[in-house]
Amino acid sequence: MANTIVLPKLGQTMEEGTIVEWLKKEGDPVSRGDILFQVESDKAVLEVESRYKGVLLKILVGPNVKVPVLTPVGIIGEPGESVSSPEATSAAEPSEAGSGQPTPQVEVAGEPGALTAETPGARVLASPRARRLAREERIDITLLAGSGPGGRIIERDVESYLASRPTATPLAEHIARDLGVPLPKPEPGTERVRADQVLAEQPLVAAESPAALNAVSMAGIAAEPTPLTGLRGIIAERMAASAHTTAAVTLQSRADATQLVAARARLKEAYAQELGFSIGYNDLLAVIVARCLTELPYMNVQLGPEGIRQMPGVSLGLAVDSPRGLLVPVVHQAETLGVREFAVRFR
Repeated sequence: MANTIVLPKLGQTMEEGTIVEWLKKEGDPVSRGDILFQVESDKAVLEVESRYKGVLLKILVGPNVKVPVLTPVGIIGEPGESVSSPEATSAAEPSEAGSGQPTPQVEVAGEPGALTAETPGARVLASPRARRLAREERIDITLLAGSGPGGRIIERDVESYLASRPTATPLAEHIARDLGVPLPKPEPGTERVRADQVLAEQPLVAAESPAALNAVSMAGIAAEPTPLTGLRGIIAERMAASAHTTAAVTLQSRADATQLVAARARLKEAYAQELGFSIGYNDLLAVIVARCLTELPYMNVQLGPEGIRQMPGVSLGLAVDSPRGLLVPVVHQAETLGVREFAVRFR
């Protein structure tokens, strides 16, 4: 029986996503746990795994197309099985899926817990012991595939995920994928590959001479505009919204940073060998900001159409330059982390 793969809801605020790339082609065999495609949300580029075994019979949504969550994007079934489905959506023809009647019992790929199109708000099914272990290990339980009755996530599923957890930080994985370079092995004494290690693997490109640059012809450059989509489109949209909804204020002040410099020197010496990288000023300042927000909770708020919303914890985002543009990894519950824990989590 053919199974429909839909665009998963990968976050509480995610309402739509863009298919970045299909890693499987029509006709390719698929096993449970195989990466089917990459999807770009308003926060990150994530990989979606298959919960089915069979053959990718049809791709319904092509790359660079933005569609709502729970939109059917592909079909997996048995070899030679006939399927009746909407026409595939290409970049030139954005999908209108989701405007009709919902497909019954469509499981969300990559988001276990028996979520269906009929019950998009259903909770992830997991045992108390599984939830406790996931919470202790700071694992997003919605990323796990359940092996219990009815897809229920049990403690063994969390333990299996821990045993096979990626050996690279999320930022390192994104940069390696963007640069098209393989992930290197972790450095001796470290458990995970960091972003700076991946950047070190990037081959150096010889700079062209000014004469060569001047000889480049402009005749072949297309005059048609390039659509502002994906991450660049999101950045442009957010910056424009910020300009209209917030007051641009620059505050400059002086402070004695003698103790800050001394603290950084002590931490750098204490953790450099253990962690394989140096504690930086950004790590110290981030922890200071998180602590200040707990002492001044009226600053830890969001302004929305309904008014001022007090946030229950500190979610701290730090801008990072990457080959794909500006990325802002977010560290949740930053107020509970020390400098060492924050530095490891951020990298």
